[in-house]
Order: sequence, then C-alpha cells, then structure tokens
Amino acid sequence: MTKGKLYPSFIAKASARKAAFKQRKQGLIKKLRELSILCDVPAFLIIFCHDLAQPQIWSSTPDPHQVLRHFTSMPEKEKSENMLNQADFLELQIKKLEDQFQKIELENSERELTLLLSKALRGEANLDDISLETAEKLSSMVEKKIEQVNERMSTIKREKFLNDSPDEDSNLSSSSGEDTESPSDDHSSG
Repeated sequence: MTKGKLYPSFIAKASARKAAFKQRKQGLIKKLRELSILCDVPAFLIIFCHDLAQPQIWSSTPDPHQVLRHFTSMPEKEKSENMLNQADFLELQIKKLEDQFQKIELENSERELTLLLSKALRGEANLDDISLETAEKLSSMVEKKIEQVNERMSTIKREKFLNDSPDEDSNLSSSSGEDTESPSDDHSSG
C-alpha cells in the first residue's frame, strides 16, 4: 500500500522527531549511495544535528576531503550554476504551477467548446447567444475537425488503394496460371 502525500512540518514530540530524523537520515544516505553508484559520481553528505557534538559525514570516496576540495576549488560561477536559494526555488515552482494552470485552462476551454458544439448539433443549444470570441473559437475548432476528417478520409482511401493493388496482381498471376494449366490439359487429353 502506498503512503499518502506527505506535507513536512515540525514534529513537536521529541522522541518522534528523533525517530523521524534517524529514519530520514538513513534513507538520505541510502539514496546518496545509490546515486553515487548508478551515476558514477562522487557524493558527499554533511548532516548537522544539534544533539550531536560533531556533524555526521558520509562520502562515496575513501577521502571525503577530496570531494570537498574539488567543490571548493571550482569557480564560483560553475559552483552556483545549478544551485537555487529558497526564493529561486519558489519562483520555479510558481512558474511550473502557472504553466500547468494555463494548460488545464486551455483543455477546459476546448472541452467547453466541444460540449457546446455537440449540444448545437443535437439542437440543445442556440448559437445565436454566444459571443464573437466564442464564435471565432468554435469556427476555428470546426475547421480543425474538418481538416482531421479530410486527412482521415484520404488515409483510408490510400490504404484501400494499396490493399486493392496487390489483389489485382494476384488476379493477374492466377489468370496466367490458368492459361498454363489449360495447355497441359490439352496434352493429357491428346
């Protein structure tokens, strides 16, 4: 059974918080180990915890300082190229959600137009009451649908033509086969 979506928030109970920390830390180390193995990249993890005197360190290489030195020696531009602060991360999330919203809004608009067209074709809706903008969108949609129907019809005609052509060739070969059989029949009778 899958877990529901988790909304992270502060765990007030200390024992539950410690248990969650221990479990999440182990999961994080496991994921980092897998990432390091699967992608063949050096990985380095530092976990600061106020309960421990020193930070906990995990490294995919025998010398964790090597990974840290490599990172610190990189130019600042390269180092921060793919890094995001909280504000940048939130801006990206907002942009992504806005794009999703626009996509859903467009789909809903198309569905409403399809429903309106369907009702109009059944005589359940009067198109005299629609706005100019809706009429233009509906006209565009009808033109696209007609185009799709015409494309489908031409595809069916091509397929039918291609399917009919081999039958004609087989008819020719079978008719020529009949001609070859008739002389042999003549020889057997004579």
